[in-house]
Amino acid sequence: MLPISRFALKAVLLFLALLAVLLGLASLASAIRSDAARENALRSLELLAQEGDYCPNIPHVKMLQRDNFTDALIIESAVTVYPGASPFENTLISPIRIIDDSIPMTIDRYHKVANPSSDPQAYTSYGRYWHGYNVTLQPLLILFDIHGLRIINCLLLWSLFIICCLLIWQRLAPVYAVIFAAAILSVGFPVVPINLQFVTCFLITFIAVITVMLPERRHLLSTSTAFFFLIIGGLTSFFDFLTYPLITLGFPLTLMLLRRNRLPDWKFMILSGILWSAGYAGIWISKWIITGLFTPFDILHDAIDSATIHSTAITLADYGAKGYALVAALALLAIAVATLPFIMRHKNRNLSLIRVNLPFIFIAFAPFLWILIMQSHSFTHYWFVWRIFAVTLFAAAVFVVRCRRPNLTLNSSYNE
Repeated sequence: MLPISRFALKAVLLFLALLAVLLGLASLASAIRSDAARENALRSLELLAQEGDYCPNIPHVKMLQRDNFTDALIIESAVTVYPGASPFENTLISPIRIIDDSIPMTIDRYHKVANPSSDPQAYTSYGRYWHGYNVTLQPLLILFDIHGLRIINCLLLWSLFIICCLLIWQRLAPVYAVIFAAAILSVGFPVVPINLQFVTCFLITFIAVITVMLPERRHLLSTSTAFFFLIIGGLTSFFDFLTYPLITLGFPLTLMLLRRNRLPDWKFMILSGILWSAGYAGIWISKWIITGLFTPFDILHDAIDSATIHSTAITLADYGAKGYALVAALALLAIAVATLPFIMRHKNRNLSLIRVNLPFIFIAFAPFLWILIMQSHSFTHYWFVWRIFAVTLFAAAVFVVRCRRPNLTLNSSYNE
């Protein structure tokens, strides 16, 4: 009991430290206000209004379209101050002007930023999200409009992606680097840097992957390494705008299991998943509680209502043919993943290989669990949520490689 208590105490202390750091960073960013940032925000919103709320990157391909609708809200939040609020209070309130549903969001946000109001009644709270992206967005808007931000995102994400591939190639084996690259590219990664809200989870994932790949293997063998996933879950909750957060768990965990090379490693896998979930949910709920304590806004009630809506079971009749097509596609993908162990057993005739590598199949099924929990949100926003299935492709491919090539050696200079 004592080791468990100590482990839990360390987890709680780490969580509280993470919460304090994130809240401090958000408050500091909220204190950054300048006319230059407002001008760049207006130029950005003007461009988004010209492109439209949902601009196609490729004509008639909805799965790759831009979400300028949300990007307009993101940019507005970076330059909006609730009348009379301190930076700390503004961070918790996350104010935006009351939305006019009669016009496109991008146009509405442009007019609201161009004509600020000193009347508190003109604002509403978007406090159920942390809006942690403002930690970097608010200072960057002083120097860049959305053109510059898109260039920065493109250079940053592609650089990190290449570094991840090189490290996986070097630390593990070329085949794992190839399937990692294929899984990332298969979900429309080239168009991701164009949208501000789509960048966050990939950025966190790549940084997490690099963190997993850099140390020598001996530094990854302790059970305490699982605390890493508590931090990653918390950062995802803080920075992301509820897009496809599961990729920040699936890719680093799969690679961590490979590097630890103690498969099946069930205890570590389950513990890491629990800690990631605790970090993700804990940081999010903390925002609701702290906001309720220090501001007059009932964020907790609003957040619970929103969570209820997002997790409501879908009614296929509401989605028509599109809903049935999505369910059919999910079912076929699930069946394909579920049959992999049987296919590998037939080809290898070695049940022990299946048992050893079965954790990768469980990771591959994590996106399906996410969709079951977040049904309404997943089906309403399927055109970007679908990217969580990069985890399924990667973990399933790793399972196949491990079963077909059990003698594949890892790079001994980093994994002994």
